[in-house]
Amino acid sequence: MSAFSCVVIGNESLLIQCSELMRAQGHTIKAVVTHSAEVRTWALDAGLRVEPTGAGLADRLDDVSCEWIFSIANLTLIPDDVLAKASKGAVNFHDGPLPKYAGLNAPVWALINREPTHGITWHMIEGGVDEGDILEQRMFDLGDAETALTVNTKCYAAAIESFEVLLPKLETGAPDRQPQDLSQRTYFERNKRPTAAGRLDFNRDGEDLVALVRGLDHSTYWNPLTTPKIEANGEIYIVGAAKLSERASAAVPGTIIDVSDGDLTVATGTAPIVIGGLRSLIGGDLDPAARPVVGDVLTSLSASDAEALTQTMQDIASADGFWRKRILALEPAELPQAKVGAQAQDWATRAIQLPNGMDTTRLIAVIAAWAQRISAKPSIDLAYRQGAVAAGPYISSWVPLRFDGDGQTFGDAAAALDTARDVLASKGSFALDLIAREPSLPTLSLPQIGLVGSGDGPVGGTCLSFAVTEGAATAHYDKTRLADADVDLLLQRLDVLLAAAADSGFDNRPVSALPILSEAERQTVLYDWNATETPFEANASLHQLFEAQVLKTPEATAVVFENQSLTYAELNAKANKAAHVVQSMGVGPETMVGLYVPRSLELLVGALAILKAGGAYVPLDPGF
Repeated sequence: MSAFSCVVIGNESLLIQCSELMRAQGHTIKAVVTHSAEVRTWALDAGLRVEPTGAGLADRLDDVSCEWIFSIANLTLIPDDVLAKASKGAVNFHDGPLPKYAGLNAPVWALINREPTHGITWHMIEGGVDEGDILEQRMFDLGDAETALTVNTKCYAAAIESFEVLLPKLETGAPDRQPQDLSQRTYFERNKRPTAAGRLDFNRDGEDLVALVRGLDHSTYWNPLTTPKIEANGEIYIVGAAKLSERASAAVPGTIIDVSDGDLTVATGTAPIVIGGLRSLIGGDLDPAARPVVGDVLTSLSASDAEALTQTMQDIASADGFWRKRILALEPAELPQAKVGAQAQDWATRAIQLPNGMDTTRLIAVIAAWAQRISAKPSIDLAYRQGAVAAGPYISSWVPLRFDGDGQTFGDAAAALDTARDVLASKGSFALDLIAREPSLPTLSLPQIGLVGSGDGPVGGTCLSFAVTEGAATAHYDKTRLADADVDLLLQRLDVLLAAAADSGFDNRPVSALPILSEAERQTVLYDWNATETPFEANASLHQLFEAQVLKTPEATAVVFENQSLTYAELNAKANKAAHVVQSMGVGPETMVGLYVPRSLELLVGALAILKAGGAYVPLDPGF
């Protein structure tokens, strides 16, 4: 047996465990290829070379040659020019028994299909995806209460145990290889999703439904497929758990025959099942008033509707990773004037007067810049909809459109916005249960400002939406959340920006300097609100004016600092006491006194005391 050199490619802790086994046996890891921060940190701490995944990998590994390449917890295809660097070959870990469960998410599909056993496979990378000769395989039994989490855990353990057995075989340079019987092959492609977005069809066998729910239970880990769902009272809810009921029932499938502690016992095509852990589609708790009751019937989709929904969810599945990143970085546009409104929105409209010749692309950019200035954030996301949406209750009717004005000229920010719109058009939309499937994502916050790039109507749930068509724009506002006077002011600011956008040089101006105040509002904000002149006794000193106010309102609050406060009488008494102290130290007229106190109530007491003693205080910042 002899030590070998290798390159390892992957993104999860399994790669770390297998790599440590190889290092312990004296094998050399020439490079670690990963996009995982955890794996990268481990590799650097171990003194190993790290390369990111992505384009140009072969060129970046130009100086590397090795005997083996290992693909461990790696979901991307390795380019042929990278595979060619291994003189002995490349080995992949697969979390399913080949050839029966090739492709992705094998543990989930095995549970959904009610397999009695599952397993893992180490195989050569050659031919088609997951078609290479088998080097090592481990099988294990599946229990009645297995979930995706427990099966993935078993796969992890089996992978490490079998890798210890595989290593000596690889050290020979020519391990035994077992060709796959590809006539037994089933391939689960990346975008394959359970039927009808995981919605339970109660006409089916109850055990099938329980298997579906358990197969989609990833606990607190990322769920790459979908969530199990029901429809009740016209709303879609996620199902958190399911088990077979001990009760018998001849009720119509879908009929709720019992409700206990939030769990529903539902008739199916065979034995009833108990479902629980119900929550809203975006992950929130279920409103108790909306909870189904005994006798309600949970309907199932028709075959044609189920087929159409299945296809729709598969069509958008490839963009899951993109939307996870975008939602994690969401910066919702906000309206300071917005109030908490009624659940039912009351829409009103206003026509927007546009400058002659302004095209739709520029108009959208001006509206986005206005929204960013109103929100007072460096970057914002608008609730964006491009044309009509036939998403139903499973897919978001809006997507986040980012406008980044931070340090940008309007021209640069507008160009980036146009590119962002093209990207969104290519990505479609996202499944609403994406939030529930990814525990690291925050609660989905709908921006208060919406933008419809083509078509009519507002974005539901926003406070103010702009529907833009060629040469026209309409503002839709929710009267339960925005007063008419607030809308007048907001649209006046938009009018100012639209007028300025027609000027030469507008594109070269920083977004932060774009005008949004009318002359009337500018006069009010800069001058009228600051017209605070009032007559006062010109010969009185500051502390004397304060003492006069003490006599007028001794019990009124004079100062607040964090969770502390003093009335005028209390502040005056403390200042008088301190004034006697500083006077005894020789402070009087023409005396400069350093005031070395952090920002606090004591700072004000000290300043007044020095003035009362006749001196002048010199503030000294302890921070300096």
